[in-house]
Amino acid sequence: MKPGDRVAMHMMNRPEFVVAYYACFLVGAIVAPLRTAFKQAELEPLLRRLRPALHIGETALYGNVAAIDGEVLPRDRRFLVETGSGVNDGLPLQQLFDDAGRDDLPSSPAADQPAVLITTSGTTGEPKFVIHTASSLAESVDLMRNNWELAGQDGIAMPLPLAHMSGTAVFSVCIYSGTRSC
Repeated sequence: MKPGDRVAMHMMNRPEFVVAYYACFLVGAIVAPLRTAFKQAELEPLLRRLRPALHIGETALYGNVAAIDGEVLPRDRRFLVETGSGVNDGLPLQQLFDDAGRDDLPSSPAADQPAVLITTSGTTGEPKFVIHTASSLAESVDLMRNNWELAGQDGIAMPLPLAHMSGTAVFSVCIYSGTRSC
């Protein structure tokens, strides 16, 4: 992985989603969370445009990704947070961490470079990517954090999908505020 690489993430809200988000931020990769409601017919054109360096997903949703052409999404770049449930070509996510090194990580992501590509729902046509930079994400988090006045002992119920901008913003506010979310 290198700065600017795109990482498609296709999973429900789970700890591995948050870990993968931050791992991408550390290396300067661009997170592209994909809506879990999208089927293969919606995912394939998105992935063709995205051209991800790798895919991180979960077994329960992998059926919508499995048949996608290996030229669009190479099979050796598909990682799953859990394996062994009849999925033949998904690699275990742990392999990414086993092969990783910290020596070549950039000191920080560039504030004006794309950090997250959120997909629209596609209600008015083909889903589109909305670009968020590290700076625009930080501004959104600061606005919310300052208005919500959260403290470390507070808790927030997190019903929002992390593949949606509202979910991304709320989990970021919780993390930066030291607030527990559930």
